[in-house]
Amino acid sequence: MNHGNHEDIIYVEADGKSIKDEAVEELQTKIKKKPFFGNRNIAVIKHADTMTIRAQNRLLKTLEEPPEGTIIILLSENVENLVSTILSRCVVFRVNPFETPEYGEIKEHAQMLVRMLLNKEPFYSLKSKLSEFADDRENAMKLLDSMELIYRDLSIINNKESRNYTKDYIYRAVVLIEEARRDLQRGINTGYAMRNLIIKIGG
Repeated sequence: MNHGNHEDIIYVEADGKSIKDEAVEELQTKIKKKPFFGNRNIAVIKHADTMTIRAQNRLLKTLEEPPEGTIIILLSENVENLVSTILSRCVVFRVNPFETPEYGEIKEHAQMLVRMLLNKEPFYSLKSKLSEFADDRENAMKLLDSMELIYRDLSIINNKESRNYTKDYIYRAVVLIEEARRDLQRGINTGYAMRNLIIKIGG
């Protein structure tokens, strides 16, 4: 398995810049066969967002009615490039990078920002905390990922602090973070996108 050659795990990767219809068709044929060793076939589609529209449409029927005992995993750094009908049939898990000193600092920054937003601190205070992310798109994306995880955790916490905000507030914050992530992916100025996010959540 560590070498990517387990008989019951089927990998699909891009041929050139995209995953084409033929690759998905081949996958569909393979997962119809009984597994060799276990009781499941596992399909892993790497960089699933590079699937052509035709390939995504072909995969859709398999996601709706997968062969019994089949698990299909789509790996993607840009889920926005997947059609909505694919996403609606998947359970989305966001995976953060392994803890590193750099990521630890970003996580602390995210916790501080969320705390300040919950406490309704003034914009100028929040803006100063964003300054080091204004020109660093990669770190800004990591900050957004951390903030989203924090807000999602808050949605299931039930303590004294949780009385300071509503579920609707948490849901709205998560939606706004996802919008900011899409803005960054479209090339909108990093500083503008982050400040706009803070204004909207704080407002």
